[in-house]
Amino acid sequence: MASLKRQFTELLSDIGFVREGLRAREIEKRAQGGDSVLDATGEEANTNAENPKLISAVMCAALYPNVVQVKTPEGKFQKTGSGVVRLQPKSAELKFVTKNDGYVHIHPSSVNYQVRHFDSPYL
Repeated sequence: MASLKRQFTELLSDIGFVREGLRAREIEKRAQGGDSVLDATGEEANTNAENPKLISAVMCAALYPNVVQVKTPEGKFQKTGSGVVRLQPKSAELKFVTKNDGYVHIHPSSVNYQVRHFDSPYL
């Protein structure tokens, strides 16, 4: 991930979005246990780093059309001694839809293959 951040930093530098002249290899040389992108780009380029809604919107725009909607089945419930508990769906019961391709499947080697609950309705 740190290597990708350095590469993206170099690309942003090339188009003038962050300080000019930044190179991924030079940023990596400065890294001592971290990725040092913050040091290379400065505070001004990171003023929205703690704004998850903005970051989510930027990520969504950057990844479109590779956004997948997660469709969960109708809830199933189990009766317990203290009431009723909603059961998590089986991973095979989840459906994934893209705008361009319709229904798609998660690849068996994906870290998301056996996930039964997603905090967001989108991947």
